Amino acid sequence: MVQINYQTYGNGFNLRLRLYKDGETKFINVNKKLQGNLQKRHWNLKMKCFYNSAPYAQVNNDFLMRFAQPYRDKAESWNGSLSGFLASFEEVEPVKEDRGFVKAIDRLIEEMKAENVHKDGTLRGGFEDYEKLQKRIGEFCSEKKISPESLVIDDMTTGMINSILTWAKNRKTGHYLSATLRATLNRLAKKGEYDFSQAENCQWWKKNRCSNQTYYTLSDDERRRFFKMPIEELPKSKNAELFRDFCIFIFYTLQSGCDAISLKYDNIQNIKGQDHFVFKRRKIEFKQQKECAVPITKTMKSIMRKYKKQSQDGYIFPIRSISRIKANKVNNGDIKHFLNRLNTWLKDVGPILNLDFDLHTYVFRHSGITHYISQGLPVTYLANLAGTSVQNIEQIYYNNRGDSKSCRIVLMADDN
Repeated sequence: MVQINYQTYGNGFNLRLRLYKDGETKFINVNKKLQGNLQKRHWNLKMKCFYNSAPYAQVNNDFLMRFAQPYRDKAESWNGSLSGFLASFEEVEPVKEDRGFVKAIDRLIEEMKAENVHKDGTLRGGFEDYEKLQKRIGEFCSEKKISPESLVIDDMTTGMINSILTWAKNRKTGHYLSATLRATLNRLAKKGEYDFSQAENCQWWKKNRCSNQTYYTLSDDERRRFFKMPIEELPKSKNAELFRDFCIFIFYTLQSGCDAISLKYDNIQNIKGQDHFVFKRRKIEFKQQKECAVPITKTMKSIMRKYKKQSQDGYIFPIRSISRIKANKVNNGDIKHFLNRLNTWLKDVGPILNLDFDLHTYVFRHSGITHYISQGLPVTYLANLAGTSVQNIEQIYYNNRGDSKSCRIVLMADDN
């Protein structure tokens, strides 16, 4: 027997006839056949019809009944496949959908790749977690003796989702999995391919809203020692000077490592007589409304002059080039390779400075933000420099424990 009912989907009001039999689902859209400016509040979810207060309620309800009736008449006695059932109605062209869950993730990945292409031809890395999710789903299916190809979107019930989350948590792997799986189902729900109510009360892993990097900043003394330390006293590396200069550059520009690597001379604009780096952060480029505008200081200019002859294709640093981008075997492989080497080198710098935490590139971004706040820079201006929000600066980046200048002002204000 074929099960038939009307179903709303996606953003706004969209309606389709849903047909289900033996694990196979097909849809027939009816939006264009309805009259009036219809909204979700006009639809009676329980009765599967329009409320009397909806525009053209009687006309639309009569149409829905007439449209579904031939299918319902044949559904009770039909013993063949759902595809054969639909084929028996020659006048209808059903919407063909592949309901495989793994293939659905494939489609999302391809959409993200198409929508998130940087000017240099590389891709925003958000899709990579979805590729990892695919791999984890495959491992889950293998352990549970399920064929990944047989897993369909409709199988993502509350029980199945909780089973996947429990499996991943017990393996202590894939901390991104909960958020990515939820995002996947949410994207499919917006496309009208999934009923997200099944996922709302699952055992999702709660994200830690408090960053453990909040207090990882260098004091003024630690920062000056590192910036002025003789090269021979730094950890051995043929790139020791470049590594340190790159960290200094991050400190003053407040950029992330990938942004600093990707910065080009084309990003320089003169604003009211002062040269600025004007750019959008790679991580949020496709949703960042206002570009960052960072004044170029004497220290930045000095570093730029040092590496201009070595750099290629207009990049500030001799790290990226068109040929290296083309040679990447993985997306943004040149960026990842350089930052991995730099962070490995910084781990050896930490003990020299007697730090009680591992030193990473992000520490210089945090330290720079704290430094500028201690100098009295307005937080709204600082948010634009760093390409983040005022809230993130207050809750994540700024470290009041590292703001020694403000601390001294408080001590001097004690007039007792």
